[in-house]
Amino acid sequence: MPSSGSNSGKERLLRLTILIYRKSTVTEDEFHKRWLTRQGPLVREWLARHGVLKYIQYHTPTSTQERLVSVLGDLVKGKLADYDGFVELYVRESEFERLKNAREDPYYKEVVAPDEKEFIDGEKSRMILGWEEVFIEDGRIVDNGDAGYV
Repeated sequence: MPSSGSNSGKERLLRLTILIYRKSTVTEDEFHKRWLTRQGPLVREWLARHGVLKYIQYHTPTSTQERLVSVLGDLVKGKLADYDGFVELYVRESEFERLKNAREDPYYKEVVAPDEKEFIDGEKSRMILGWEEVFIEDGRIVDNGDAGYV
């Protein structure tokens, strides 16, 4: 997979992060089970067809949030994000526009979108687009040259 850093001499990978909230009518357990066992398998081939190189779900149930508070204490007080999970999609910068085609794909409109509407609060969810600059990889300090905004 190409490097995501800006100074690697290779094409940059963009990372689309979507902060996901469950619908208020869906329990936390129902949300995580459905997202993992149904939504993930449902979207993987469709996303790959549209240029997504990597798709990762991050589950953030109350139990993991409580663990964070128990370890970091006052440092996180009042700063804990309240979304139920987030997903990361990696796409080559030159192919980012393919995500528009993914949303126009009949499979998205007929299968993915209706499924999402059953358990995800799309109005509340938020998106972030960016790229990585790596400073530590596999426990080792990385010399990434002129890391920065280029």
